[in-house]
Amino acid sequence: MSWREQIREKASFRGVEFFTDSHDTGGLGRRIAKHRYPGRPGQWPEDLGPQIRSFSLPAYLVGENYLADRDRLIEALDQEGPGTLVHPWLGRLQVAVEESSLSETTREGGMCRFQITFTPAGENTTPSEAPDTQEQVRAESAAVRTAVKAVFEDQFSVAGAPEWSVDAIRDRLTELSGQIRTSSDDLAGWISSPADLAGGIVDAVVNLYNTSAGGVGNILRALDWGRQFPPITLNTPLRRQQATNQAAIRDLAQVAGAASGAESLADTEFPSQQEAGEALDAINDVIDGVQSNTDPEGNPIDDTVYYRLQDLRAAVVADIRERGLRLPEVASHTPATTMPALLIAHRLYGDATREADIVTRNRIRHPGFVPGGEPLEVLRDV
Repeated sequence: MSWREQIREKASFRGVEFFTDSHDTGGLGRRIAKHRYPGRPGQWPEDLGPQIRSFSLPAYLVGENYLADRDRLIEALDQEGPGTLVHPWLGRLQVAVEESSLSETTREGGMCRFQITFTPAGENTTPSEAPDTQEQVRAESAAVRTAVKAVFEDQFSVAGAPEWSVDAIRDRLTELSGQIRTSSDDLAGWISSPADLAGGIVDAVVNLYNTSAGGVGNILRALDWGRQFPPITLNTPLRRQQATNQAAIRDLAQVAGAASGAESLADTEFPSQQEAGEALDAINDVIDGVQSNTDPEGNPIDDTVYYRLQDLRAAVVADIRERGLRLPEVASHTPATTMPALLIAHRLYGDATREADIVTRNRIRHPGFVPGGEPLEVLRDV
């Protein structure tokens, strides 16, 4: 087949035909970065990949109806996004319009000329913008702790209280110190300084979550801190302040626990969607419980703390949903006969190294003898 027979008679872009009698293709070859070094001859040409090609075509339209054809081609060139170019020499190409121009003269009546440069269309492979949901949880957790400390400093006071009342608050701090694993002497030593006492309790809670093993139970226990403090009869102003102090200690510890529990979830890599969902349910239960707290006179928790907890809840939900969707689901698998966990992992995943998850998840006593006929909890890969 001759070269004339291989060339298409007409070109078109987005279905609008035009005539052309030549073309230029630019961007052949490679992109090269030239590296030169002081005191050394020569250079090192670093290959950065192929050049970006361009296709330049002189197009013309002719005939009594050329004006309508001209407008249709202008509309096609102005349209957003890539389109199909039928190139007489190169065939069908997906391209974007890089540059175009139009010229008309009275010397060439009934005719117009375009100069059009196309570039190949490609996919957007640059990283997409997405919020850092884990960092948002950490920020909201810090905001919750700041808010509850400020409320505690405003509510807690032993100024002018008799020794028996101060001793009663010391007893509450001793009970709490055992739960949050900190020194009761440290907490009691800060009893006359609400700011120091608030900071000490919050720091102890944060440290507890940083050093404890993760898990739903670790989050839920925040609800127990201070919940069993004995009730106080509100028959005098002194008793009301004592009850307020006791409730302030409870709220501070529980709110700090909710914030630190949420932050621990942001640092947790969940094995499955189900375990991520269980953790989300747990932190929601803790936040619900803390938000339902009331002071000794039945008033709800401070508005600022309440809404900060709402913001924290929203951040945790967004984070776990974002990361949890990419996780495998939990499924059931029953081996037909007794066999090693290594063999089960190879058959399920084609990866024998995943036997450890099967053994741990199902509390198997001997990895070499997984009982047949008994269902196992395994991960179904996404």
